[in-house]
Amino acid sequence: MPNKLIKPKALHPASQIGIVSPARLATPDVIEIGKSFLQNMGFSVFVHPQNTEKHFQLAGTDEDRAQAIMDMVEDPSIDAILAPRGGIGSYRVIPHLKFDVIAENPKIFCGFSDLTTLMLAIHQRTGLVTFHGPLLMNLSGDHDAYNLNFLTQFLTGKIPTGQPIHYPEGRCMREGKAEGKIIGGNITLLQHMIATKDEIDMSSAILFLEDDAGEKISDIERKLWHFKNTGKLQRIGALIVGEFAGFREDSNGEWGRDILAILKEVLPSHVPVVWNFPCGHGKKMTTLPLGITARIEISPKGTYLTYTESPFA
Repeated sequence: MPNKLIKPKALHPASQIGIVSPARLATPDVIEIGKSFLQNMGFSVFVHPQNTEKHFQLAGTDEDRAQAIMDMVEDPSIDAILAPRGGIGSYRVIPHLKFDVIAENPKIFCGFSDLTTLMLAIHQRTGLVTFHGPLLMNLSGDHDAYNLNFLTQFLTGKIPTGQPIHYPEGRCMREGKAEGKIIGGNITLLQHMIATKDEIDMSSAILFLEDDAGEKISDIERKLWHFKNTGKLQRIGALIVGEFAGFREDSNGEWGRDILAILKEVLPSHVPVVWNFPCGHGKKMTTLPLGITARIEISPKGTYLTYTESPFA
């Protein structure tokens, strides 16, 4: 990873957001609803024609999807790039991207779940601050206002540096404080990135993890033990765990240990931990800038996250 962070410019009311689909094909209503939400916030929205292409389950071929991303990067009228949905396939576009061009044209990239690979590959290879945040499909439903509020507050630069953000949803597993860069994403894709050029350095990091919805708890345990056995969890500064929504029972019955018991097994005793944090496949979702330094304070009274630098130029 480059030694120096590259920071995009924050959005303003006249900014234009480009919509591309790096992964699965989204239904037209997802795109239209998300587009309407963004327009109601005052942004212009350009939906790339690639969003309607179909190649098996994906929104066009790997080359088509990568080219759509590069079209948005090279278009001077586009200030941010969002996606309608994840699913699978984002990792397939990475070999076709021009990372030198992305570095020369720093823009906001935001997504999560399957887009973890894309957000982290761009961050790791260029130093660009990318954002773990909602897809268009997360801007409708019971908590669309929560998700949209955090997204717009972050992307317009209205989250003040040095001021604690309180997350009352988070539950304290182990109290403590830490300072480090924020990094993380989907636990499955983070595991798959080990031993690739996009593997992340977790040393002293505030690591956050979110799961694949409906995953078996035994699978989560296997992944956490993999991280432990690589030595990565021994080096982190703090751990943020998402809601881990929709656990399925294992086929052989109850696994016997919940997520808290597993975390206590795999983590060093000095690492502060918050769980049920709104950063994944649950109903509520905040936005997190990747690679930015922050302080976290976790206690039974609440979880507070303070950014010590701005994610924007």
